[in-house]
Amino acid sequence: MMVIIVGFQIMAWPRYDADGAFTGYIGSCVDVTDLLRQQKALDEFEERVALAAEAAHLGVWEFDTVTERIWVSDKIRQLFQLPPGDEITLQ
Repeated sequence: MMVIIVGFQIMAWPRYDADGAFTGYIGSCVDVTDLLRQQKALDEFEERVALAAEAAHLGVWEFDTVTERIWVSDKIRQLFQLPPGDEITLQ
């Protein structure tokens, strides 16, 4: 089965003359097909990585350098005997 992804971002603003009468729209139409395809490929890759990590019994963690927050998977919590729901910090 072949899936074709095509997308457009359409934006429009109403235009009025000096008397306030509606004269039409001005806008733009941007082809976002490539962006949608890239997002679909990324989603599929993330799903494959998650399945591989689960099959290999690997834990996954993420560190947000802006907020300095750490997210860990349930497997990490199990491996390191961390209580579910507790926030993980660097301290």
